[in-house]
Amino acid sequence: MAEGHPEPAGPPLNIIPLANSSGTGWRFPDNSIETGYVQARQRAEAMGCQLQARQTSRYSASH
Repeated sequence: MAEGHPEPAGPPLNIIPLANSSGTGWRFPDNSIETGYVQARQRAEAMGCQLQARQTSRYSASH
């Protein structure tokens, strides 16, 4: 029985980070900020990236 690591499912995804703590925009690699979700998602998909998910809880992980 050979022991090894499973092959990755595909190329690693690049994540477009949120631009602010309120989760109202994403900062793209060219340092521009897109505030509309639909436009940001379309732009990220065209670049082969994925948007960072917005926080769904109103409390931080430390609470």
